Amino acid sequence: MDDNNDIVRSVRNYVTEAFKYDGWLQSYGFKHLQEQYNYAESVVNFLFSPQEKPLSILEADTGTGKTIGYLIPLLTYAAITNKRIVISTYTIRLQNQILAKDYEVAKNFLRDMGLPSISIAQRIGRSHYVDSNRVQLYLNLLKKKSKLTKKHSDFLTWAKNQEYAGSGLLQDWLDVNNDFPSDIDISDVCLTPESSAEINFGFINQILNARHAQIVITSHACVFENLRQRGALFSESNSQPISTIIFDEAHNLPNAATNFGNKRLQLRQVVNI
Repeated sequence: MDDNNDIVRSVRNYVTEAFKYDGWLQSYGFKHLQEQYNYAESVVNFLFSPQEKPLSILEADTGTGKTIGYLIPLLTYAAITNKRIVISTYTIRLQNQILAKDYEVAKNFLRDMGLPSISIAQRIGRSHYVDSNRVQLYLNLLKKKSKLTKKHSDFLTWAKNQEYAGSGLLQDWLDVNNDFPSDIDISDVCLTPESSAEINFGFINQILNARHAQIVITSHACVFENLRQRGALFSESNSQPISTIIFDEAHNLPNAATNFGNKRLQLRQVVNI
């Protein structure tokens, strides 16, 4: 019990150091916001809440700095306890913002406090990844209709390259080329449950990374899928299970649940859920 009290005090002290007036965040160039400090303390209260109270709902006004407000307590908690945590969002845009911006701030805080670094990985659904076999089959159909262009050939070459290297994300193609070749929709060429996972290097890589990372950033839909797979989406049988899930954009959980519920599932899968 004393050890647990020491851990609680330690996490609280680090959070105070980060968010207090003239604290670490201000020295890093951020404004002191008492609401953000209060929010961060509420996150700590949740992390150490009794087992019979496993759920908390935290709200704060726009501009409070909620993401930093939960990231620094979460990473500090993970660094001290070695627990694994999932951060779930409704949009990939927010995930990318966290990874590109907010996580770097929290990571630097751990470094400056002399705390261990935390491994982090993103885990998103297979529909965001390209299936080169489906691309080939679809282009074969277009070829019969004499609709192939150089852009189609370039897209196929890119898709084939994703089997062995690259992120495998369809968004990467769009970032460079603005759109897909004519007559192609993302639903025509993305990975599906029937696709071979080995067809996409990036997809395999993110699966492996997420199963061992201490912090997993994912979507609400993937959290539901993890429940369906009894934890296998984020953890291998011999790895540490997830201890805590933080739902950012939680107001969209009903939409995510509805979309997941509308998926076509085999009867045994429904029984398992």
